Amino acid sequence: ETNQMLLVDANDGFKVLFPESGYTAKGASWNLVCSDKDLLAGLELGDITVKYAVSSATSLNEIIAAGTTETIFIDENFEIEDGAKISFDGSGEHTLILGDSSISTNGTINGAPVYVANSTLNIQGGTLNASGEFTNIHGTYNCAIGYDGGAKLFVNDINFIGITGINGAMHNDGHVELVVENSTFDVSSSGVVLSTGGNNSTAIINNCNITAGGRAIFTSQQGTVTVNGGTYKGDTAVIGAQDEGTKVIVNGGTFEGKYAIWG
Repeated sequence: ETNQMLLVDANDGFKVLFPESGYTAKGASWNLVCSDKDLLAGLELGDITVKYAVSSATSLNEIIAAGTTETIFIDENFEIEDGAKISFDGSGEHTLILGDSSISTNGTINGAPVYVANSTLNIQGGTLNASGEFTNIHGTYNCAIGYDGGAKLFVNDINFIGITGINGAMHNDGHVELVVENSTFDVSSSGVVLSTGGNNSTAIINNCNITAGGRAIFTSQQGTVTVNGGTYKGDTAVIGAQDEGTKVIVNGGTFEGKYAIWG
């Protein structure tokens, strides 16, 4: 906005070193991006907005555990350690911006590289790759995003690759809300799975493109799935509906599979 570049000292309260005068630092035009949570501890920056940029699952989990409500940006070289998880469990509300970055399972995992429970997660952009080896004997396939009771998950503009895109734990009670928009899925099992032991859980799928080796969309245990536009293809069925009280609402879209709705 003011065509300026500031040199600051991160170890001294982000004191401006250059220029010495005549600068304007306001939140409307400046964002501070920092990957070191210790440098930001207790820092008072006035109108300047602090955002986090991280490059490993370990540092990201530390920031989540610290309870920050700031937007978190993922470095393009982000790598998740073998067997690690990015866990949003009982940690409030978070926004995770992937941009052009890709998060991969990188080998054998049990569950999901991104997990949310009793929290709200807004996740946008990038690629989530759940191609790791299938390890769960209960049938909750390795998935890019896993959730459990109390999860509110908002997904936008993500490319899902691998075994399963989004899947719940199936064994814990609790209300779940999923909203998945403008995302693509190319998976060998299922795309979006609404499975939770709690009643009245919902999934809204808006204008997605899901190609699945099993079912593009699956719901059970009295969950309600609403589909608004998009393209959906499942080798077994486009939509799977299981258990009495389960509901499927279709307001538009293109469907291709052996069964349109199976239950």
